[in-house]
Amino acid sequence: MMKDILAVYLHGITSSQLPDNLESLREIAVKRRFTPDTLLAHDKWDFLIREGEKRARVGFVPLSGLARTKRGIATGANEFFHITASRAAELNLPLHILIPCIGRAVDVHGFEFTDDDIRSLIKNDRRTFLVTFGPTLTPQERQYIAAGEQEGIQTRFLLAARRPWYNMETQQAAQIWAAVFGRQGLRFVHNRTPALTLTTFHCIYPFDTSDRAVAALTLCLNAPSVQAAARAQTRVYGGGLLKFEPRDLLEICVPDLSRASDATLSSLAEEQRRLAGDIRSGMAYDRLDWSRAEQLIENAAAEASQHQAVRSETCPDQIARHRQQAARKRRAGPDVSRGAQPQTLEFPDMWLPVARKLSES
Repeated sequence: MMKDILAVYLHGITSSQLPDNLESLREIAVKRRFTPDTLLAHDKWDFLIREGEKRARVGFVPLSGLARTKRGIATGANEFFHITASRAAELNLPLHILIPCIGRAVDVHGFEFTDDDIRSLIKNDRRTFLVTFGPTLTPQERQYIAAGEQEGIQTRFLLAARRPWYNMETQQAAQIWAAVFGRQGLRFVHNRTPALTLTTFHCIYPFDTSDRAVAALTLCLNAPSVQAAARAQTRVYGGGLLKFEPRDLLEICVPDLSRASDATLSSLAEEQRRLAGDIRSGMAYDRLDWSRAEQLIENAAAEASQHQAVRSETCPDQIARHRQQAARKRRAGPDVSRGAQPQTLEFPDMWLPVARKLSES
């Protein structure tokens, strides 16, 4: 019979804190004992060893029960496909092949992204347009493609596998963006525009696409209590850098908003807008008051728990079930969480006046 396993965890020790001997190092380390079954039941051990097992939160479900996820667009050559308005005007590219698209996390502040935000980026000549060549090319498009081929862009890894190489993958605009990397945790943004995003963000597509439901879910995902629990799904890289893959996001436990009342959803959405407004006004993230948000989240979980009690199923149970379903889908074919069905994207009319003005200036 296998005995318990002693796990020793060290993290965040500076050179000045290093002890003189191994025994002293062991004394300052975190030590926890686990059964083999406990370790085998978890995909990632970093959080488990650091924090220990956490009791299931009643009324919470994995995000997979409320949304699906996909990575952002991988262009294979951002400097060629993701350009500024002035560059598009210089190349005389037709407006209908330019799609609003965000490529850098620093261009998105706070918990909400609006039409005014993207207009500001366009006016400041940030890289805001994704070039999406169609089946029929204008002379200007052919000239730009030829210039790319002269630089050997078509031989890059992703582009070499595409036919033709300049054919861009299609994607639906996601209602929620999740920052991929971070040292403090994830940041989720309610995208209220038709803009796409590159791989700097993961895309979350809620099943309930109403503005109220999306805002409520964004608030829950950003809440400190939910983020603390979400660290169990984190991949930790050098220097404490955190990374979530799209599949990892699906295992974050949030209140089952599908069971929440209209009043609770409205309150959550209102609180999301308030916090987003605080950030816009210049308030630092670490000074935000999350007390009302946390109470509303508990209220939503309490409402959901009334239904959950009948099923007697908690978030970890559903995560295990989700992993089993994902394994079956991988054996059967592509996983639905890998993204939306391709669709034709059109340049939104709302951006035309801005783009024309820039191209004429």
